[in-house]
Amino acid sequence: MTTAVKKVEPKTFQVRAPILANGTMRDFYVETDHFRFGVVSVSPTYPDGRPRGEEELHYHPEEDHAFLVLQGRARFSFQDRPDVVVSPWEGIFLPREFVYAFVVEGDEGLVMLRASGLNKPLPSDKLSGYGTPLERLDPEGKPLERDLFPRKDPLETVLGAFFPG
Repeated sequence: MTTAVKKVEPKTFQVRAPILANGTMRDFYVETDHFRFGVVSVSPTYPDGRPRGEEELHYHPEEDHAFLVLQGRARFSFQDRPDVVVSPWEGIFLPREFVYAFVVEGDEGLVMLRASGLNKPLPSDKLSGYGTPLERLDPEGKPLERDLFPRKDPLETVLGAFFPG
């Protein structure tokens, strides 16, 4: 079976992300059948005060990805090694099948660039600009059902602030 590939043209884009007081958002500037590049914005905490992020240990069986922190700090946790805190202009590469989680470290909103390579093609009908969630599995290999970036999550920017300012 052949997967239909959407023809993708070169394009320019501007990195601009809201600094969130509440919520989480992800937008992809570039998305092809084997590659994604975009931004993730995460407010510091949930309403109950817990740090916000992808706090459940998980892995992606079909996706290598890297994060570059632009603003704030992210604490990455792993199944088999000490936590790592990534600060502005530092990054982390996570190969497919590597178990991790991350949360915002501190009280400043987090803005990260996210790039990923896909092991098998994403069908053209799944290319959305928003990013169709790829399979996320818990450390035992069971699917995680919760969408970490629900569109219904109310986004509240900090006084209309954006990165870069």
